[in-house]
Amino acid sequence: MSKKKKFIILSLIVLSMFLIIYKNANTYKIPNLPPLSNSEIKILTSEEYIEDFDYMFKTLKQYYPYFDVNTTLNGLDFLKYYDMYRNKVANCKNDLEFINVLTSILNELHNGHTNILKRDFVLMAYVSYYNFPKEDWRYKMTTVFERESVRNRYNITSESLKNSVEKTSNSSTSLEKNAHVGDILKGKVGYISINEFIAADRQNKNFLEDKNTIDTYLENVKNYEVLIIDIRGNHGGDSSYWSKYLLPKILKKPTETRVYTFCKSGPLFENITSSMSSVENLNNFNFPDNTKNYLKDFQFYGNMTSVVNLSKDNINFKGNIYLLVDKVVYSSAEKLASFCKETKCATLIGQKTGGDGIGTDPFIFDLPNSGLLIRFPKEMGITESGSINELDKTTPDYEINPAKNIIFNEGKVNYENDQCIKKVLELENVE
Repeated sequence: MSKKKKFIILSLIVLSMFLIIYKNANTYKIPNLPPLSNSEIKILTSEEYIEDFDYMFKTLKQYYPYFDVNTTLNGLDFLKYYDMYRNKVANCKNDLEFINVLTSILNELHNGHTNILKRDFVLMAYVSYYNFPKEDWRYKMTTVFERESVRNRYNITSESLKNSVEKTSNSSTSLEKNAHVGDILKGKVGYISINEFIAADRQNKNFLEDKNTIDTYLENVKNYEVLIIDIRGNHGGDSSYWSKYLLPKILKKPTETRVYTFCKSGPLFENITSSMSSVENLNNFNFPDNTKNYLKDFQFYGNMTSVVNLSKDNINFKGNIYLLVDKVVYSSAEKLASFCKETKCATLIGQKTGGDGIGTDPFIFDLPNSGLLIRFPKEMGITESGSINELDKTTPDYEINPAKNIIFNEGKVNYENDQCIKKVLELENVE
């Protein structure tokens, strides 16, 4: 995955956390932390950098779910390169070099949810997880933010957390227009394009702007023959946007699919796997043999039903729905693509997606000397049909040039150079 794509994905996640977590500064408890005993970041020796790397590598080796997937997709057996990675770390002379080397190593895993965390994200994650129920594994994970080396590294104090909350709560983050609507064919084919799934919160003015745009348009097109939902270029964000708002507004009946998550065992995951079931026999799962081969090192699993219920203002759309996708579709946008493919509530057109859309929050751990925080996906997500989402992504029903060539002009849509939309019209036999 390119550095630019990873940056965009992380930025969207950070933005979503801003909008979800800090909608009202007064509603969130701030941890009462003792003063930092030493606010200066410790200068590390070469041996300490190596010790941190060894701890990171050992942790990932035990818990990371996608080594085999990475080998299949990218031809890279990450664990075999331990000596080479370690030698690179041994040559680091300062923190900047160490961080850059670790970043380059983690990039070899080709996963957009695996990275060293930045300070803004850390402050937001700490406050967010601190406000979860005390029995939730995310609340229990907050102890990692309270370790002295982590607090020194990221300058975590009660005051800095409070300032971060207030700064974000009082900010007026505005996005460029996020939702675009217009008729492809007047009275027949409607079109909605969503650039990103911003936080579906009624106190979020960006979401309210989207909602007003989409609600007004859907009321006008509810009797159309076709509705196109375009998420090409959408890296994700908040899945509630489509699961609690968009699809409940559109679908003609409640729709659901089952998803599975598989985790590896170990003391770091005890608070997670305690609520999961043990994998006793992979043959008990109705998965393809190839999927089972990737699950041989997993000891725990969970399953849940992903449900979209209809909203009170549902338009009961009876026409055909199409979802346009491309390789950029990732995370919660990928979750939508997978949901539509599994339930057949929409026909997918475009390019195979980016994957990693099934599961919950990534896990976070700290490096003992530097205090750097590393996050990674803790589970392998599998669809009801037995497809590993990170491996297989979501393959559209019709694969075609996914380039988005839409021009909006005073309520009209120019789609002449957009092959995905032209494919919809071909399938529907309309002009």
